[in-house]
Amino acid sequence: SRALLAKLPGVWRAFDSNFHGCISLRHFDATSADLLATFFAWARRNFGNVQYALAHLDVDGTGEIDFAEFRSQLRKTGFRGPANTIFQLLDIKAQNRLFVRDLVFLDYWDIEDDDMM
Repeated sequence: SRALLAKLPGVWRAFDSNFHGCISLRHFDATSADLLATFFAWARRNFGNVQYALAHLDVDGTGEIDFAEFRSQLRKTGFRGPANTIFQLLDIKAQNRLFVRDLVFLDYWDIEDDDMM
């Protein structure tokens, strides 16, 4: 509606409190942003990037990772974060499985830049 559209600039300014012209997950949910940043840092440190980490977690090579596979492989590779919460954050299709091809974009997330927003 027209009234809703008129309110959008104010909503944007409320989230973009430092007036950088962009907003990030951190503006909406800092805890989730921190959990994902921890997972991404682990993936990059151990596998080079998120895509390689997900390929490693996808033991059966189907391009899909269910929670049991995800949790089991995280434990085997030394990740000690909250697997259930991270899985839910990565399950962008809400199908109780991660589709590796849908998560490739995560390698383009600049965590340091996001922290500056």
